[in-house]
Amino acid sequence: MRRFVFKLELRALSPAKAAKAFERFFAMRAPASLASLEGLTPGDLAVVARQLRPSPARDAAEIVARL
Repeated sequence: MRRFVFKLELRALSPAKAAKAFERFFAMRAPASLASLEGLTPGDLAVVARQLRPSPARDAAEIVARL
């Protein structure tokens, strides 16, 4: 059994932080529909950003659909 020095509790992003993360990952304004998604983490945004490398999205709505 492993013992860790720190105990972390990670939570999902708030709607405001999700919007900031969206703008940082995708270099475009976050659409209002992003606020309706619950449980988003930075990892979710990173996965979609990697998916967009070979096949770019047409607009922010398409990115939200992938999330």
